[in-house]
Amino acid sequence: AILLAFATSEAATVGSSWWLTHWSQGHDKSQEYFLRVYALINVGVGLLTFARTFMIMAIGLTVGRELFSQMLTSVFHAPMRFFETTPTGRLVNRFNKDIFTVDERLMSDLSLYLQAAFNVLGTVVVISGVMPIFVVCLAPLAFFYAREQHFFTITYREIKRMDSMSRSP
Repeated sequence: AILLAFATSEAATVGSSWWLTHWSQGHDKSQEYFLRVYALINVGVGLLTFARTFMIMAIGLTVGRELFSQMLTSVFHAPMRFFETTPTGRLVNRFNKDIFTVDERLMSDLSLYLQAAFNVLGTVVVISGVMPIFVVCLAPLAFFYAREQHFFTITYREIKRMDSMSRSP
């Protein structure tokens, strides 16, 4: 449902750009007609953007509530030696960091990621439709991107691990 909301929103945004192109080519209809259609398309884009943001935040709240419940249940059912070996500060920090990540960061980052991915996809589709030779150039670009992403992921994971270790008491 979220992917459909992002795809529909991106399609409406591309449709808005297409309408401006169509309008600028000079037709015998009035300017008011083109302006009303353009406004209607952009109101739709705004409503779709609101709907997808609302969906992501609602899912984030549900996931956060479920994660907290599962974490709390796990801690309550832990053996007594767990509490003897694990400092209370580490336990509280872990709860705080995990819940903050899910509540504040995860859904926001997911939304930004999906928006960027669908913007890129929409741009690639439009460029490929206008200039089909672009599809041939896409393969080397995708290979380069995947190689760089792999390097970045390894480095980022190591930095996050060191950050997590430095935060624990």
